[in-house]
Amino acid sequence: MSIPLISIVTVTYNCEKSIENTLKSVILQNFNDYEYIIIDGKSNDNTLKILDSYKSLFYSKNIKYYFISEPD
Repeated sequence: MSIPLISIVTVTYNCEKSIENTLKSVILQNFNDYEYIIIDGKSNDNTLKILDSYKSLFYSKNIKYYFISEPD
C-alpha cells in the first residue's frame, strides 16, 4: 500500500448547497495520487448524505476518501 503524496482536506458544516461542487472539483483532478479527507461539524442537513453518495466514485478511481462528522 502506498502513501498518498497529497492530502486534500475540506471542512464542512451544513454545506448541502455547495459541497457537491467541491466534491466534483476534487474528483475531476488529473492527478490521482492523493487522499481526500472531509471533517464535518455534525451537519444536520443533507451534507452527510451527499458525502456518502460520492464514496464509491472516489473508490472507483482508487482515491482514498474519508469523512468524519462530529461536533466541534
